Amino acid sequence: MQLTQTNPSAAPNLSAGASLHKVFAYSMDALIPGLYFWCGFIKLRIGGSPAELTYPGTLHSRIGIALVLANYRIHSTYRGSYDPR
Repeated sequence: MQLTQTNPSAAPNLSAGASLHKVFAYSMDALIPGLYFWCGFIKLRIGGSPAELTYPGTLHSRIGIALVLANYRIHSTYRGSYDPR
């Protein structure tokens, strides 16, 4: 099991919480298999991949869980729109 840790040199312009949100959003957008859980300051990632520095995405909810399977299926508690506002 892997707990996510922030690497300050990988994302120098982001706060720790913002960079973890980007890692989660990137991994889910890219359909990289893993289990993702976030609830306020508690964040858990099993699988996934670090986000690219130029990736603009973010999570749209403060609390959620997502499961991305190897066959490119995603199951998430988020039910809102993913389109930019």
